[in-house]
Amino acid sequence: MKDRLIVCKDGFVFIDVTDIAGTLWGTEDLYAVNAEDETESLIEDKLELNYWLRKRTLKICMEGGHLPKKNQWWSNSEKITHEGYIYVRTKDIIK
Repeated sequence: MKDRLIVCKDGFVFIDVTDIAGTLWGTEDLYAVNAEDETESLIEDKLELNYWLRKRTLKICMEGGHLPKKNQWWSNSEKITHEGYIYVRTKDIIK
């Protein structure tokens, strides 16, 4: 199974549906996505969809949403490593 997720630097996810884009047309908003420079363009009509399917330079994707943000308390707290375990100071996580 190929990896269908395109994760952008800002945490937004697109799902590659190039192989089934024709059947999804009309039910989902589809985008032409360039994974290298993280640009996207809404595909507005069937003619444009057929163009990108023939050209095969960009991936046809649908929106997946944003990934959850990382826990800030863990990244800002002091960590102590001992015998393979990581401990966090209690005063750093209780506010």
